[in-house]
Amino acid sequence: MNATVKQFSRQNFKLKKKIPAFSYERLGEHNIAKPLYIEAKVLREQIHGLEHPALAEVLESIGLLSIINHVQPNLDFARQYLEKALSIREKHLGTDHPETRKSSAHLCDLMSSQHKYERAEYLLEKALNQKCGSRNEHGN
Repeated sequence: MNATVKQFSRQNFKLKKKIPAFSYERLGEHNIAKPLYIEAKVLREQIHGLEHPALAEVLESIGLLSIINHVQPNLDFARQYLEKALSIREKHLGTDHPETRKSSAHLCDLMSSQHKYERAEYLLEKALNQKCGSRNEHGN
């Protein structure tokens, strides 16, 4: 099999694993979606490695699904996934990218819900400073 066909096969396989998870999540079938996202996570780690931006999307989805149950072990699990997604996005997309800001907002919401206000405040201040810095660089 040539390299182009291999690459297409990998991408097609990845897509098939993510689409059902996304569909089940949208239907409210979180107990079905989460294992599919975890399977997609493993595949993306194998294909792209542990620091690829494509992995951040799946990590964030797993983290957000973990929040839905509002059980402390799930919230700790969610925090780990959301922090990793934010770290990957900051590294690869930059701190001012909309996806990075979205990851930061999700983590901030989680920290606030757990009454970890200092961490939430830190994330908010960091985001605000980045936003203001970005405006100053562009002359706005």
